[in-house]
Amino acid sequence: MTIPFYEDALQSTQIATLSAAGAVEFVGEPEYHGDPLGSGVPCFHHFGWALLQDLRDAGFNDAAAHRVSDVTRGLPHGIWVIVANR
Repeated sequence: MTIPFYEDALQSTQIATLSAAGAVEFVGEPEYHGDPLGSGVPCFHHFGWALLQDLRDAGFNDAAAHRVSDVTRGLPHGIWVIVANR
């Protein structure tokens, strides 16, 4: 999955919600992330390490975060890859 994962945060933070009418309502300052097909998509959460337990609680097994770095494949600084199986 591609998500805003914050390795320094224990808990996840909600950034936006959907109203009953389906409109995006931001909790604080509006935040949009890149979208190659448009002008950006609203960010709803900043996920911290609690995400792994949330995935387990949702029925996924062995939820884990792996730091992946490979200069030859364009990942010189590394990214977090979340792996969970049902």
